[in-house]
Amino acid sequence: MTKRVRIENADPSVQSVTVEVWSVGQLPGPMSPRQDHKQSEVTLRNPCDIAEFMVHSHQYLIVKEVM
Repeated sequence: MTKRVRIENADPSVQSVTVEVWSVGQLPGPMSPRQDHKQSEVTLRNPCDIAEFMVHSHQYLIVKEVM
């Protein structure tokens, strides 16, 4: 199931928020390690900045504060 989500920088402080979009790596063989890949990165610099993303079983988000 695919879900659309919105992330907002809802805080008036000077720190920005970065949202990374990651895709889950596929296992090429039974003994191979899975490696996830970063697809994109969006920085929300200003209060009230908002961005939309898609998440599903093979894609996830990481939200980080940028100093």
